[in-house]
Amino acid sequence: MHWALPTEQTERGMATFLSSLRVFTHLLKQMFDQFVNRILAYGYSTHLGLITFNSTARVAQPLTHVVENFRTTVQKLRDHGDTALWDAIALARDQIQEYSAAYPEAKKRILCISDGVDTKSNAHNNPTLGSGSDLWRLLAINDIVVDSFCLGNDEDEHRDLRAMSYLTNGYKFHPRSLAQAMAICEMEPVLSQLERDVEGIAASRRDLGNRPSRHGTKLLVDRFSIVRNSSFMARPEIVTQDVFPSRREHPSLSDAFVELKAVSRKDLSLNTTPGGGDANNSTSAASQRKMRTYRILSEMQLIVADPHPHMDVYVSEQNMSFWKAVMQGPPGIYEQGVFVVYLDMMEGEDSAYPAFAPKARFITPIYHPNVNRHGRICHSIFDRNWTTDTSNKMVLSTIYGLLLQPDYTDPINIVVTLDFHHDQVAFAEVARESIGKHATKTRAQWRAKILGEEGQSAG
Repeated sequence: MHWALPTEQTERGMATFLSSLRVFTHLLKQMFDQFVNRILAYGYSTHLGLITFNSTARVAQPLTHVVENFRTTVQKLRDHGDTALWDAIALARDQIQEYSAAYPEAKKRILCISDGVDTKSNAHNNPTLGSGSDLWRLLAINDIVVDSFCLGNDEDEHRDLRAMSYLTNGYKFHPRSLAQAMAICEMEPVLSQLERDVEGIAASRRDLGNRPSRHGTKLLVDRFSIVRNSSFMARPEIVTQDVFPSRREHPSLSDAFVELKAVSRKDLSLNTTPGGGDANNSTSAASQRKMRTYRILSEMQLIVADPHPHMDVYVSEQNMSFWKAVMQGPPGIYEQGVFVVYLDMMEGEDSAYPAFAPKARFITPIYHPNVNRHGRICHSIFDRNWTTDTSNKMVLSTIYGLLLQPDYTDPINIVVTLDFHHDQVAFAEVARESIGKHATKTRAQWRAKILGEEGQSAG
């Protein structure tokens, strides 16, 4: 059994290697379960459907926003039959195109998981044949990305599928262990196309371009052949603790910043009160903006009045709702490291601060059960325990507290958490190795970098 998942977007102790259909089935169900769990936990608006394929391809679960229906369907699947891979991808494309008529702005992709080469598809869907070149061309024209999970030990068996992913700007994964497969399914760019570094992906594949509609059929076949036969283009994505697909960068990271403790309390004075102001600005939206500004200034005052001794806070000059905090690790596993975190007090209907908690991420890579590879932090203060009375000072202190004592009961990084439970001494060693690679700058060095003073000499 091989599965194509059409989606629409609004190693240590677990090194179990993949070698049989039974293992494939077990792994696939765990991967999908983890995939659904993370989609729900992160609040992504995603519609899922399921295509199964053996001798033929069929719709096992029509596209739906009820992801639990998808999970239930997956648990009933069994292995058998041949591999009509290209027929399944073609059917998934048809399903997505029909469904997307109601969601014209949605991102579209097919997540294809297979353990072998195509053996049964119709010739007109086979991109390795002249008559089949239309399949990947149509996928590209329809802006449908194909992400591939290739299972098994023989990389050469999956060149055609990986070539399809390459040409549609999709990811090409070849997990070698259960741990690696689970880690991939936790990555935000895998869970949601909205999280991807789209420009980076496209830039890395400009050698052949990614919009084939203006080319003739022969050139399309040649392009597919070039990609599948290139060890560089068709090779799987590298996924390790330190190397993995990048997430889109926050636009304010490169802003100019000012150190908060250098700002006088007079500069942070609340010149307008929430109830005052021009009568022309008495609309609900204007009032909310004023309240939000008032709140952020109040948060700055709290930190200036009582700064944390092991933390420096910087505020964007272009966007005062975006902060960076530099933290010296507390005594314990992380004491030799200095870590940079950002807070984003977002505007927007679904996440407006202070009705919702600020978004927080580690910029510095860290090996931690409550932090994923892209820096996202898992703690109840950011969701169920957030109230409008919760201060940013409390948020930053909570993050610092996770460095002192990780919360192993509420992890975001399953593999790291299992490593901790398997061998705490080895876990600490790996965490310190990560600090040596990524977190050796001092607070003073970070200050110079953030304020743009690196390389400047005194006097």
